[in-house]
Amino acid sequence: MADRRGISGRALSRKGNTLGTPPFILHASVSTTAATLVGNLDFKVRVVDMWCNATDAACGIVTLTDGTNTIATTAAMAGDNDIGRADEIVDAYYEVDKDGKLVATSASGTGELYVLCVRI
Repeated sequence: MADRRGISGRALSRKGNTLGTPPFILHASVSTTAATLVGNLDFKVRVVDMWCNATDAACGIVTLTDGTNTIATTAAMAGDNDIGRADEIVDAYYEVDKDGKLVATSASGTGELYVLCVRI
């Protein structure tokens, strides 16, 4: 990777635990109605972090699931423009298989959710 051609495709693929993969962020506007971030993943991912920016004063706790199991929840947000970070990520479910999905729901109010993932 020291040459001027940039990062090779090999360096971005997962091969054992020796090479990395770039993280990516998924986004969804969330409310009390379930918002599907990804309905059919093209590859297996691991959820690394999650945060939500409240867009109204009523936005409470946001939950991320794989459609069935809770992957992560944010800390409670008390007002408009608050940011709630994941206060827990459940290691039993933080890896979502190919063809899986990620769904988010707010307990109340609305917000903009960001989920940091890596391909595995």
